[in-house]
Amino acid sequence: MRLINAFFDYQNNEAMKTYIYFIILFLGVNAAQGQNALNVDTSLLIEDIVIQQNRLNIPLSEQARFVEVITKEDIDRLPVTNVPELLQYTGAVDIRRRGVNGVQADAGIRGSTFNQILILVNGVRMSDPQTGHHMMNLPVALEDIERVEIIKGPAARIFGMNAMAGAINIITKKNKSESFQMNAGVTLSDFETFGLNIRALLPGKTISQSLSLSRQGSEGYRYNTDYNINTAFYSADIHAINGAPLQIQAGFTEREFGANGFYANEAFTDQYEEVRTGFISATTNISKGNFLIKPRISWRANKDEYVFLRQNPSFFMNTHRSNSYIGELHTSYVSDLGTTGLGVDVSRETLNSNNLGERERTILGVFLEQRMQFLNDKLAATVGFYGNKVSDFDFKVYPGIDLSYTVSPQLNVFATANWSDRIPTYTNLYYSSRTEQGNENLVSESATSYEAGAKYNTSKLSITISAFRRNNSNLIDWAKDSIEQEKWLALNFNEVNMLGLDLSAQYVISKAKGINVSVDYTYIDAEIIDDAPVEVSRYALDNLSQQLIAGLSVDILPKKVSLHTNFRYLDRVSLEDYELIDLKLNYRGENFSAFINANNILGTQYRETNLVPMPGRWFGIGFQFF
Repeated sequence: MRLINAFFDYQNNEAMKTYIYFIILFLGVNAAQGQNALNVDTSLLIEDIVIQQNRLNIPLSEQARFVEVITKEDIDRLPVTNVPELLQYTGAVDIRRRGVNGVQADAGIRGSTFNQILILVNGVRMSDPQTGHHMMNLPVALEDIERVEIIKGPAARIFGMNAMAGAINIITKKNKSESFQMNAGVTLSDFETFGLNIRALLPGKTISQSLSLSRQGSEGYRYNTDYNINTAFYSADIHAINGAPLQIQAGFTEREFGANGFYANEAFTDQYEEVRTGFISATTNISKGNFLIKPRISWRANKDEYVFLRQNPSFFMNTHRSNSYIGELHTSYVSDLGTTGLGVDVSRETLNSNNLGERERTILGVFLEQRMQFLNDKLAATVGFYGNKVSDFDFKVYPGIDLSYTVSPQLNVFATANWSDRIPTYTNLYYSSRTEQGNENLVSESATSYEAGAKYNTSKLSITISAFRRNNSNLIDWAKDSIEQEKWLALNFNEVNMLGLDLSAQYVISKAKGINVSVDYTYIDAEIIDDAPVEVSRYALDNLSQQLIAGLSVDILPKKVSLHTNFRYLDRVSLEDYELIDLKLNYRGENFSAFINANNILGTQYRETNLVPMPGRWFGIGFQFF
């Protein structure tokens, strides 16, 4: 093992180059035979999935936006065991983990902070009034997920406030079985890390139900990084109540983990945290001719207990309890003018905290959209606005327009312009500690976003490319005037513009042999207008600068054994860039599957945040019974 480790350490850069050369060579060798196929077969590479939005449900191929879908096949193929790891293989999505296996992570899109995006489960917002850090405390296990829909670019007109830079909507599996089924699995990996999951499906004539339970744990890859995560998820489809179906979902997760260096300073090695998150929602669809009415109610609760010294909790402790109650009513109407979408939602957010105090706010949101098609349906336009009134902020309206034009069955071009905002969290406003001070005078940050791109799809090749610009005003972040300054202060910055390029491509080298190649590349340039009055920014100016993700999949034995390898290169503004190579070997039988994961096989030393060093080489195995 020492000899193998020494080889990988010595070969780090050379292995990366070899990997890239291998993919380029593979593409070149198959280019000639691919050209003939491209000229003959013009069917789409992927199934035309209808993206789940609240009012206008538009097929993926007709979206005038850069939308990426992580399918169930992708989930099976990638060397991951949790949602944060899964999202790391999507271009322009920046996952910043503290520790491993989804213990705690933040997500950003196209250079955004974690507070500037929305994460949803089947359209239900997972946002938290205390802090955006809690959005990734997902009460859904990887085994529950059917697909993940990622909207790159502002999504306020679709999902509401705070979706300044994008949205991630997790779609769970539906119970399509006609008989009782049960699946169970186990994973084992380094550092006494384990995972257990079980999922039961109970179909019925009037109600179909599913229940999944999972547990993950580890002794930790360094001092005070042990953890335990328990998750439960329940869903029920009541087939008809007075002619309208009813969907109910509920989830709960509890996380207990050592937080060595997670916050403020990496020298603070004895921090500890416990987080409990749950939600429940009920949704129905009422169809009346050309009218579709979609009411939904939901409740999300979160409890966070943080102690500075795990061995002595009374030295310093923060306790926060938050609740979000949301009522929504969305409608759409099809007429000769196209499809009209109208929606309204009312949210009540409360917080009880020993540090932030007792807080509450009410939010009223209004949506209006109109989708029209012209020139024999080649040109599609969606225009509309989102308006909101927050009880402690002024009423604001955010308009937008999306345009797409079908040049040919294979080629589509699009352009968008949208406005959005996000209000300060209660942590931004009121948090106080030895190292941080909130600011009650913060105003909402806002963004104006523009994008233009093209999509090309055939049975062999799928490419989406776009250029984007996001102009951020009154940017909110924790900052210091100098490195020596004792406390981080919550401030509104001057204008910061994000300019970038986003590319995603998939190529089927051989469908018979299951050989596929994928490449995602993102470039972002943060342009500061009128230098920000700070020297150090904790999140907002620490964005992803470049990201390259490449994947190669090969069926060794068709429908039985497959090998998947992925390369990732990440360059952040204030951290050292790094390269990672991951492998997964899959076996699938009739009632049984198994896999071997090898993550970071080069043993790269790297950090995804400026505080927490990530582990080196990591091996794991897993078994699933169905």
